[in-house]
Amino acid sequence: MRQFSDEQFMEAMSDFHLLLYLATADMLPLKECIKTLLTAVKTKDEDLARHWFKSEEWSTVEQLIKAQAPSPTSFHEAAHADGGATSGGAMWTCKHCTFLNQSDHINCDMCGLPK
Repeated sequence: MRQFSDEQFMEAMSDFHLLLYLATADMLPLKECIKTLLTAVKTKDEDLARHWFKSEEWSTVEQLIKAQAPSPTSFHEAAHADGGATSGGAMWTCKHCTFLNQSDHINCDMCGLPK
């Protein structure tokens, strides 16, 4: 989500795969409140999306994302620890959810969608 500014929240949330992931991920506390976001996206209601962006539930999701994201230095150190390659070789970024996957995986480990 770092590639989007706060003003681009609606654009980021308009991605079908991201919405599907948010709506179905059991580890995220969004089951009861996702309808507000879905309505905002469906009706292109920027104010409703901004309201949801400021919710406690979205704050929790952001904290989970930050806690799981590798720091640039730790990733750099890991990449060079074994001569420049991570375990399994080069990594690929999922075009749907931006998760960094091992090169030998054909589906994303986070969202399950194919390369």
